Amino acid sequence: MASIKSAAHVPRGLLSSKGLHVGSGGPNLSHGFSRTSRLASRFPIRASCQFSTSECVPIPWLRRPGVTPQTVGASKRSFANSTEPTVPEEPKEPEEPEEPEASAESAETVEPSEEAESTKPAESAEPAAEPAAEPAETAETVEPSEEAESTELAAPAEPAKPEIEKESYISLEPTDTIHIVRTTRKPYIFDRHWLRDSCSCPLCVDPDSGQKRFGTCDVPTDLPIVKASISADRRGFDIVWGNDFLSKGDHTSYYDFNQVLTGVAPDMGRPLPSWVLWDKAIMERDRLTIDYDEWMAGGSEFVSGVHRLHTHGLVFLRNVPLSDDSVVSIANQIGNIQETLYGRTWDVRSKPNAENVAYTNSFLGLHQDLLYTASPPRIQILHCLENSCDGGESLFSDGSRASSLLRIANNNYAQHLASRPIRYEYVKNGHMYQNYRNVMDKESTSIFWSPPFQSSSQLMFPIKSYHSFYRKWLQAATKFRDLIEDEQWVYQYKMQPGECVLFDNMRILHGRKQFNTATGSRHLKGTYIAKDVFMSKLRSLSPQFRDLMHHPVGTVLEQAKKFNEEYKIWDEVRDTEVLRKIETEFSKPKHLKYPRNQSIAKFGKAERKTQADNKTQVDNKKQPGDVTYRKVRGPGMYIKKKKSEARPEAKGEAVPPGIDSKDETIS
Repeated sequence: MASIKSAAHVPRGLLSSKGLHVGSGGPNLSHGFSRTSRLASRFPIRASCQFSTSECVPIPWLRRPGVTPQTVGASKRSFANSTEPTVPEEPKEPEEPEEPEASAESAETVEPSEEAESTKPAESAEPAAEPAAEPAETAETVEPSEEAESTELAAPAEPAKPEIEKESYISLEPTDTIHIVRTTRKPYIFDRHWLRDSCSCPLCVDPDSGQKRFGTCDVPTDLPIVKASISADRRGFDIVWGNDFLSKGDHTSYYDFNQVLTGVAPDMGRPLPSWVLWDKAIMERDRLTIDYDEWMAGGSEFVSGVHRLHTHGLVFLRNVPLSDDSVVSIANQIGNIQETLYGRTWDVRSKPNAENVAYTNSFLGLHQDLLYTASPPRIQILHCLENSCDGGESLFSDGSRASSLLRIANNNYAQHLASRPIRYEYVKNGHMYQNYRNVMDKESTSIFWSPPFQSSSQLMFPIKSYHSFYRKWLQAATKFRDLIEDEQWVYQYKMQPGECVLFDNMRILHGRKQFNTATGSRHLKGTYIAKDVFMSKLRSLSPQFRDLMHHPVGTVLEQAKKFNEEYKIWDEVRDTEVLRKIETEFSKPKHLKYPRNQSIAKFGKAERKTQADNKTQVDNKKQPGDVTYRKVRGPGMYIKKKKSEARPEAKGEAVPPGIDSKDETIS
C-alpha cells in the first residue's frame, strides 16, 4: 500500500506543505477532536436539532441503549457490503473493521415473492399477439461502456422501455389485484386501488395545472374491472374501470410499464450525463468560459454552460457588467435565488471584525459553504468586481474525485469517513445553526468537508474502543485532505474584474489564498441557488444535452481507477465487478434503494426492534464479576449494576477515566 502520512501529526494550514498559498491561517484538522470530555448533555446521544429544524442525522455508535466496557470486537464487513440497500439494523457500537475481503455481494433487485400459477386467461383478459422482447424486472441502470481513450463526456442514454412477452396475459383474480402473468418470469402484481389512483388521464389530472383532481383516500376499495388488455406495442396495458367513482360510468386508464415499475414519470426519468472527474491538468484543458451575453440569451451556449456545470461542476463567464445586480441576472437564468442568513446576495471583501473568515484577507482553506444548515446551497456564484491586490487567487478541487479514489481502495478509509458525524456550527450576530454530517455517505457520492466551520466541540467517548476508532478515522481524513489539496489536484485561478465563476457547492471544494490589502482591494459579489432549482433546470434541458457531441468516459469509479494508474495512489484496488455493483447502487433513486418485496416486512421488524432497544436494558455479554452500566433516561446517564469482584478495574475499561467508581450514579 502506498505510504500514508501519519495521522498523529496534521500540519497547520490546509495547504501549508504544498506551497499553494501565501500565508497560512487555516484551522488544524485535528483541533477539538482529541479532547476528552465527560459525558454530558453538551454531547447529545443523537444529532441535536437545538438550532436547526432539519431531520437529525443519527450517530450510529450512539444508538445502543447501553455502553459496554468491553472492547468492541473486530468485524469483517467490507465497505462494498455497507453500500448495499439495507433496512435499519440493530444499533451497534463503533467497530474496528479489518481489511476488507476481495469481493462483496451485490445489491440485487429481488423479484416479487408471491408466485402465481399460470392459469388460463380470464374472460375479461385479452392477450395480444405481437412478438416482443422480454422486459427487465425493474428499471435497470445502463451498463457502463468500454473505456475510451478520450476523456470527453458521455452522452446520456435513452431510458429503457420494457416490453412484455407475447404469451403474457392479465388475470383479474383475486378481486383486489391484477396479475400480469408472464411465461418465463414471475408475474407482475399490482394493487387495483394503487392503479386507479395512478391514472394520469385528463379527467384525473388537470391538463392546465398538472394537479390531481382527487385524493388517494377518495378512491374506493371496491373497484370492478370491465376489461383489461395489454397494449399492442407490449409497453403498457389498458384497464376499463366499471361504475367509476369519478366519471360515474366506465373509465379507461392506460399504464406504461416503465412508469408503473419505476414510479417515475417519463419526463422526470430522463438520464443525465455522467460526471467527469478532474485534476488540475484536466480542468486546464476542459475549462469552459462563456460570454455573459450568450449566457443571458439562453441559447446553445447557455445549454453548454449548464451542461458543463453539471459534468465538471465548474464554469466561468466573462464580460460581465460591473454591477451589483449582474450576479442576480446570472442566477435567474437557472432559477430562483436561495436566500440564506447572509441575504439574497452578499459581498466578499476584507473588513474589520468580520463575522465570517471569508470576509478577511486571510488564507481560506478548501471547503464547502453552509454545512451547518439543513439544506446547503447546490450552486454558488461569485462575480469579481475588483481584484487589484497581490494574492487572492481562487482555489478549486474536485471532492467527488477524492471520494471516488477512496472508494476504489482496498481498505476501510471510506467506511471510516462514512461513520463519524462532524458537528458544524455558526453562532454569531444572533444566529445559532448547527448540523452533523459525515465526510462521506455510504449510499451516495455526497461529500461534506468544511474544516474552517467545524465546531471545536466534537463528540468524543472516553473509552478505549472509541479512541482506536477515532485514530483510524483521523488517518482516513488526513488521506482525504491530501487527495484534495496536493498540487496536482488543485486548479488555481486569479479572477479579474468582469469575470464570474459558477460551481457545484456540494461537489467542488473552494478556497482562497491570502491577499495583501495594502497593495489594492478585492471585492466579489455572491449568491446561491438551491438543489431543487438546479435539478429542475437540468431535467428541463436534458433533451438538449443529447445534442452535444461527446465521447464516453465511463463511470466515476472507472475514472478513479485511471487516476490511480496515473498517480500510483493505491497498490491494491477493489475488483472491477464489485466497483460496478457499488456504482449501480449509487445511481438508483432513493425510492428504489430497497428491494420491493422485502422492504415492508424488514422495516416493520426493524421498527419493533428499535422500539425495544430504546427501552431501558441491561447490556448483554456480561461475565461474572464485570462492572456493567444500565442506561437511564438522559444523554450520558448510567447507573452501576454490579461492583467488580473477579475482574479488577486495573484494565481501565470498567469505569471511564475521571469517574469515581464508588459513585452509584454516573453522569
